Amino acid sequence: MDTTQLDFGGKVVMLKPSFVLPSGDEGMTLATNTHNAVIVGVARALLGKGARRVLVAEHLTVLNARFSFAMVHVKEAVEGIDGVELCYLDEVPMVKAPIEEPFIPGYDIKFPRMLLDGTVDYLVTLPKMKTNSFSSVSLSIKNSFGLISKRDRLKYHGADLDKHLASLHLVRSPDLVIVDAVVAGEGQGPQQTTPVATGLLVAGTNCVAVDAVCCHLMGHDPATVPHVKLLHDRGLGPISLDDIPLQGKDLLESRRRAFTRPDLTLALSPRIRVFQGKDTCRGGCLAMLRSILDGYGMVNGWDSLGDMAIIIGKGVDVPERGLDGLKKRKTIVFGDCAKEYKDRGVFIGGCPPEYLRTATALALRARLGVTQAERTASVGAVLWTSLRHAFHEIFKV
Repeated sequence: MDTTQLDFGGKVVMLKPSFVLPSGDEGMTLATNTHNAVIVGVARALLGKGARRVLVAEHLTVLNARFSFAMVHVKEAVEGIDGVELCYLDEVPMVKAPIEEPFIPGYDIKFPRMLLDGTVDYLVTLPKMKTNSFSSVSLSIKNSFGLISKRDRLKYHGADLDKHLASLHLVRSPDLVIVDAVVAGEGQGPQQTTPVATGLLVAGTNCVAVDAVCCHLMGHDPATVPHVKLLHDRGLGPISLDDIPLQGKDLLESRRRAFTRPDLTLALSPRIRVFQGKDTCRGGCLAMLRSILDGYGMVNGWDSLGDMAIIIGKGVDVPERGLDGLKKRKTIVFGDCAKEYKDRGVFIGGCPPEYLRTATALALRARLGVTQAERTASVGAVLWTSLRHAFHEIFKV
């Protein structure tokens, strides 16, 4: 890793961790979120290299960024470290991202202005290494998703998701990548991962190369991860280990194992009937619904969902007698592509439906109750952070 071009002296550095699961239960987040120890360690190292300010930054995942920060206790972790500040990206000015030759025609998103106007000298990304139901893997390229608003994330969060991730990388790529793989996550990522202890940090200055190395560590061929391959084909980084200068290659090989990949099956119980169209977006509705259902089935068992029907995807055909015996509230009609069946059950619209909206509909309208992760949410944190966020939006302070 060549870091000779990185001079942190007197500079402002933004650290971008991943708080995809805003929960105070460390047992649940160990293999999903960037660990606070990594954030603190990197922040201290940057300050030791002369950095003037270190901003720990993340956008909202569920309610608002303040809620995510409060739930993962990052404020307590960095408290007392002079020069470290928290940066809530849903409260900073956003501007239309300038981008040449995006992978999606007409690509239009907003990006934090501070990353484009010289306010931030260096962007350091700190992803957690894990599998991902939407995008195969969740590494440094995927971690930049947390720089933009939920609305912009969902804008192309379907068949074009990988092109979305690759296009976003063209706006501003991180200057340094440090992947938290100390305890990585396999299986039902990004939120219901199973811990895998590799004991490693993987670092580099090129996202494509670092993600390729992490794919190798996880037993994935990086050429089969579309957003990594798109950027490689554009000439933005190598994906063959033969073309990547590696330190500690023997250690890497000794920790390598085949990570279990996400399962996107919906019919996981004899009591669940699934009517799925042939064109069901993995990067959208399919992964979104499975990810949320995992919060119930992986904790309480799939039979806990009871008798249920799911209608999802484009071109789905539901026989007239297909829903016989099921109550309307036990039929989930998911996504705009299945809208023609919206009167047959609990319709959750969107392309794809938004996470919080889906979770609320399943909990209340479909009467599934709250998931284990939702039960860990502090009512006080919800109220206080929502009030503080609203205060900022009104008075900009």
